Amino acid sequence: MTRKIIQGMLIVGSLVIVPELSSAAVVFETDFEDVQDWTLGRPPVGSSYACQPGNCSGIQPPKKSDNTNAYDVFRSSPSWFSDPYITNMAEIKNGYGRESGRGLQYNVEVSGCIGSECYANGTPMGVWLGYEGYKDLYVRFYVKYSPGWKWTNDSISPNTAAYQKFLEFAVYNGTVGDGKMDGPRATTALGGELMPIWIVNWYQYITVTPSYTIFQNSERYAPDYSYNNATNDFHSMNPSLYPIAPPMMPSPPFPAGHQARSVLWPTDNEWHSYEFRARLNDVAGLPEGGLSEFWLDGIKVWSKSGIIWVKAGGSLERGWNRINILDNSDIASYSREDHMTMSMYIDDVAISTNYIGPDYGIGGVDATAPASPTGLSVE
Repeated sequence: MTRKIIQGMLIVGSLVIVPELSSAAVVFETDFEDVQDWTLGRPPVGSSYACQPGNCSGIQPPKKSDNTNAYDVFRSSPSWFSDPYITNMAEIKNGYGRESGRGLQYNVEVSGCIGSECYANGTPMGVWLGYEGYKDLYVRFYVKYSPGWKWTNDSISPNTAAYQKFLEFAVYNGTVGDGKMDGPRATTALGGELMPIWIVNWYQYITVTPSYTIFQNSERYAPDYSYNNATNDFHSMNPSLYPIAPPMMPSPPFPAGHQARSVLWPTDNEWHSYEFRARLNDVAGLPEGGLSEFWLDGIKVWSKSGIIWVKAGGSLERGWNRINILDNSDIASYSREDHMTMSMYIDDVAISTNYIGPDYGIGGVDATAPASPTGLSVE
């Protein structure tokens, strides 16, 4: 892959700082081609800590060829397994990216259960965008799930579920370097350092025929860390779009009568573009301007407006300034005794102040967002 240089940008560390011009909207990007080999392990099973910058001996953020950080944040949760079944949580190497280039491999341990006590893995890639952040932000990246990926265990029940935290937008209000930016969410009890937050969660829950992927939109508001978890079936949101529009891949085999389909988790061993947008509300306590959106392979499948990310009494001084790509998951497709780890791959990450689109090449020109299919608004 060829990495182009955009004139007029000032590159500082791992960030591409761009003037507020419509022709120069990308604020961070990487195709991993200039990132050195990197490995992120896991703390031993039963550990009381997560491996993250500042508390994991010898593990530093990945470095670019000039030895500056490619990005700044990572977190690896303790393994569920003992040797010889422990794998690295993440690696950056040749062959893991699109077109056989460099990319990031993310290895997901199957905890074998669902619930807060079943969390596994962590975030392999977190990007710090500076204190001021951005009121309106788009994040696009490519993901490929391994062909052997399995979300549910049909031998137990067609009603088994799977959960994966896919992306997190956050406004960090604390002081970089005190560890909290890289650690657990800071609630009001901890000084309110990390809020608001938008968490994009994937679910697959097989209920009746026909069944469709369920999306959980999880919102955490400032300044009181109140929250809303809204779950929507993509078919009920827009029957005219699903299951007609691609990608629509069959899930693993299910018992007779259960026609499960996976809309948001194409496990076809192909790369797919995921792009998300979050915009803060204009005035604290008022809904105008606040929204979230999501495009899969350039098709808008989620649009919600009127979100009061910052409630009355909260501050809009800072914008979205920390992005975590992938995080905890609860997957029960295998039992814990199976010691199963499944791989997925990440490449061509771009963060921008306007729509990026699946065709944007790292170092390329800006794109214009396509029109949304009708009937997609989710209030």
